[in-house]
Amino acid sequence: MILLLAGSFLYYTEKTLPNFQPKETIFHNSANSSFNKDTITILTWNVGYCGLGKDMDFFYDGGTRMRTSKEITLDNIKGIANTLTENSSADFMLLQEVDTDSKRSYGINQIEALGTKLPAFQHYFAANYGIDLIPMPISNPLGKVNAGLLTLTQSSPKQVARHSYPDKHPWPEGLFMPKRCFMESRFVTKSGRELVLVNTHNSAYDNGNLRKLELDVLRSFVLNEYKKGNWVIVGGDWNQNPSGYQQKSIDPEALKHFKPSQVPSNYLPKGWHLAWDKSTDSNRFLNEPYHEGKTMTTTIDFFLLSPNIETLNVRVLHKGFANSDHQPVRATFVLK
Repeated sequence: MILLLAGSFLYYTEKTLPNFQPKETIFHNSANSSFNKDTITILTWNVGYCGLGKDMDFFYDGGTRMRTSKEITLDNIKGIANTLTENSSADFMLLQEVDTDSKRSYGINQIEALGTKLPAFQHYFAANYGIDLIPMPISNPLGKVNAGLLTLTQSSPKQVARHSYPDKHPWPEGLFMPKRCFMESRFVTKSGRELVLVNTHNSAYDNGNLRKLELDVLRSFVLNEYKKGNWVIVGGDWNQNPSGYQQKSIDPEALKHFKPSQVPSNYLPKGWHLAWDKSTDSNRFLNEPYHEGKTMTTTIDFFLLSPNIETLNVRVLHKGFANSDHQPVRATFVLK
């Protein structure tokens, strides 16, 4: 009976998972709209489904908990919305781990909860998680998860599309893992060339093989766009350190569960560059609730830029990890 129930559950899970295609168009604009700015500001932030504030640890990362209280979740949503509103002068916002209907965030549609605070922005969503039941941890299952990437823009894009990353997790583990992707938004300029903006969230729990496959897919995409004469910006949660990053503190216990690799220094040809805040880390480990000066931190949120883009500044907005295990990163670039 136990085997029958387990088999039935796995069969049901496999049959009800979203069938993501390699590329799916989310939005297409046939009107002749153009993007006229050459200096742009972008904010990227993994909001941690508004449930991974400073009070939380997480069972995947060596902690014990799956979600915080509903009251704290609502406080996190309010705090994140306030930070986004404070930065509403940005041209674009790239958010990751935004829930639409998940047990871990009490079924709250966070697109609506955050988007309504930013009426000047259009928003586009690409799902990377859609499952009825994650049965772990056994004592308090993670349950239903519906989540993805949210891109907010004050300009009308020509096209928005979802691109699937390779999904190479072994069966049946792979049934319960996110279906990683990146979201492309493209904007036509007066010259006819395009600004291609990419929102990415790469794999975390991996020995390095899957991250490499994802980087290969992304590399092919950005090089192809640059060959067309376009400007290319990739921002998001890479779940790995930028090339040349120096880890400031080490906690062996934290690294047992999540150990970020580093983007290879020869990942892209000369002229391509990464932009990150070298003075302030963007992410904290979740093996324990956050204690400033004690909990291990690192940087995994940053930007990749084509050679025809200049970085004016990039900085982590220090929020003390109050509402998410990531801190927002704001940057300004010039399209040369």
